[in-house]
Amino acid sequence: MATAVPRPRRYEKPSRRDETLSHIPVDRESEREALVSMLEAAFCKGPQEIRDGLRNVVARTRGGELLKEGGSNPASDVSLLCNFKDDIGRTALHYACLGRRPVNAEWILKACPVIVNYEDSTGETALMKSCRAGDVVIVNILLHFDADVDARSQTGITALHLAAESGDEACVKALLDAGAEVNCFSEISGSPLQYAVMNNHYGATEELLMRGANPNYPFNDASTKPPTFPPALVFACNMRQDAIAELLLVHKADPNIRDQNNWTALQCAAESGSYRATEALLEAGADPDVVTQGVTAFDLAMQNENWAIADLLKDKTCLLLGAGSAFEALQEARQKRREMQDTARKMTAREGQQQVDDAMKAKADGDAFSGAGDFALAAAKYTQALELMPDNPTLKQARATLYASRSMMYLSMGDLESAERDAELATELDPLWSKGYAAKARVYKEREQFDEYTKQLYEACKRQTTKDEELIAELKEAIAISRRNQDPGRPEGPPTVVEING
Repeated sequence: MATAVPRPRRYEKPSRRDETLSHIPVDRESEREALVSMLEAAFCKGPQEIRDGLRNVVARTRGGELLKEGGSNPASDVSLLCNFKDDIGRTALHYACLGRRPVNAEWILKACPVIVNYEDSTGETALMKSCRAGDVVIVNILLHFDADVDARSQTGITALHLAAESGDEACVKALLDAGAEVNCFSEISGSPLQYAVMNNHYGATEELLMRGANPNYPFNDASTKPPTFPPALVFACNMRQDAIAELLLVHKADPNIRDQNNWTALQCAAESGSYRATEALLEAGADPDVVTQGVTAFDLAMQNENWAIADLLKDKTCLLLGAGSAFEALQEARQKRREMQDTARKMTAREGQQQVDDAMKAKADGDAFSGAGDFALAAAKYTQALELMPDNPTLKQARATLYASRSMMYLSMGDLESAERDAELATELDPLWSKGYAAKARVYKEREQFDEYTKQLYEACKRQTTKDEELIAELKEAIAISRRNQDPGRPEGPPTVVEING
């Protein structure tokens, strides 16, 4: 990638002698209307409207007079786009990004490449706006035009902070691929990793960690002033983000890290009720005997009636403050833990049934699209149903049905490889189900492999629980076709029992 274009410096108000278009004030109402019209075109219209808007705004400002004096043609000089901004410094490129208009953004950048790193009054660039919106298409366009990936706003945030905040993994990856500093940090704003964790974005958190984000920085750096935000692990435990807490620990987060007020991740997990995080922290070596403001993690669990966590911590905590009340509650803690486990099992069962219901709804939608002849949408709905359907032995036939249905959609779209794969999965899941073999048969028929087609039809007929006359008739016809292929001179006749039985 080429060297990033330096940020335009902020100029003092020029003298009349040095006046140029980049310093043109927009004072009169007619000038303001023209500017608004051009920026609106960048936000929600197209390149031609932007060009027309620029022509109009140049003609109505002091800039037009200056260009005429210099012999320029304002109507054609689209490179002037960077000189017109709204009251808070946003250019047409900012507006194209805010409106998620990649065509406009690319047109503006080709016309005026220097605009790529212009900042608004808060110090935000167009790249930051696109990352906040999670628009990876425009992000890649801006990066192609050498957008500065490490530019900082007035609060110290970078584009990577905003991509992490939005949770868009594609934007995070694009910025890191372009060389963004993964551990960029400011005292006010913290790090991109903290932004991802604070917004509960598991995928963005994982991407940052895999690309070198340090979950302990800058809290493990004595030379750095502690930031406003807590360490990522402390925040995850405080907000009951068990999966993210486990992920951070896998990537070497310090299990004994503390925030500015000296609270540990274990204390936060015990207080908030994060059972899995508590288990993971203890396994990683978290110290349960840390006392902050007079309480341990065990005390916090007891105070907040997180009985299962209290039961988990009681044998690991040497310093049991308020031991009398703690031990009086111990039996209750164990009972509560059993109750929580029972509740969790019931909730899992209910959630499983909800997943089945959602999957069957998606299947019904797929059946409707199939009946209407929209095979692509039907296949998509069957795929959605398969993703929703729990993968357990009691639902094998339901999953087999979905694979067989999707196989028929792929067959209708001419994707024989996918159709065969799904039909094979259907018969593997439920070897006794007739329609899985029928689906396989249709694939072989389309490939004109009539012997295999006939065999699969026979397997389907053999497994019928109720007699299907159409399937039997299809088998007889397949046998007749196979017989003709083997002996073209043989006279026509009904298939024999031997033929039907292979």
